[in-house]
Amino acid sequence: MAYLLIAVLIWASSFIVGKFAVAEFDPIQIMQIRLTFAALVTFPFVVRVYAKIPKKHSLKVWLVSFLTLPLCVILQFSGLKLTSAASAVALLGLNPLLTVLVGYFCFKKQATRLDFILSLFACVGILIMAAGSDDNGSINVLGLLLVTLGSLSFIVGMYLSKDILQSVKVTDLTYVMLVQGAITALPITLLFTTDWQLPTSLSAWASVAYLGIICSLLAMLLWNKGISQSSPILAGILLALEPVFGLLMALVFLSEQLSLITWIGIIIVICTALLSVFLPMMKKYQRLSNTAQ
Repeated sequence: MAYLLIAVLIWASSFIVGKFAVAEFDPIQIMQIRLTFAALVTFPFVVRVYAKIPKKHSLKVWLVSFLTLPLCVILQFSGLKLTSAASAVALLGLNPLLTVLVGYFCFKKQATRLDFILSLFACVGILIMAAGSDDNGSINVLGLLLVTLGSLSFIVGMYLSKDILQSVKVTDLTYVMLVQGAITALPITLLFTTDWQLPTSLSAWASVAYLGIICSLLAMLLWNKGISQSSPILAGILLALEPVFGLLMALVFLSEQLSLITWIGIIIVICTALLSVFLPMMKKYQRLSNTAQ
């Protein structure tokens, strides 16, 4: 669980850094450049480990790379540019419920009543956070749809990668995904980039470099390590902490103030995440105790 939490914490920081990047870069440029940074760092490793990927997983790895990285990034950053931060955060709160539903309906994964209840509580917590946030931005239907599609893209990729990780090392898959992600991003960049002019400020490039090396490379390594040891449903619930960490970082680094309603939402989400971890552990401990008796 620790790997998943650290990855979520890093991804939450992308909300803060992303504010600087979006101000000077087009979302498509951010997607391509951040993935290129990550690919350049990991390429020497990919040359060595690519042959270790079983041929039966080759096409699936390409698909996972595309869904998890370029498609997810471009959809969410494009959506965030169109709609208000509060509405985007509310949709990110749907990730736990979307994880359960996608797993249940698309991958025939078992889901207990507790999974659905905790997912719904996490969503309620994020919706309360959004309702209490001080955001005067407009709500755009297309922006909301893009953010939701970005979440769905990431969740489907997560389920597919769970199967691949049964026969591929976490680090090997992550390195290959980052290089393939940068490659599969190229057609999107070439087709949809309208302004090829790039900013010259150091802060803008530092922001995108952070998004590529820390938020893409390091966070993906930690996330794949965590998902190989945890269930996708638990990972989906822990994803609900991403906007919580983002709000807390905004409070610390951007001096933003949080309302009482927002704090109530934060508490609900944190309690839901803790329950999702400790309730299964308590049940397992109880079964072991009953067996020992």
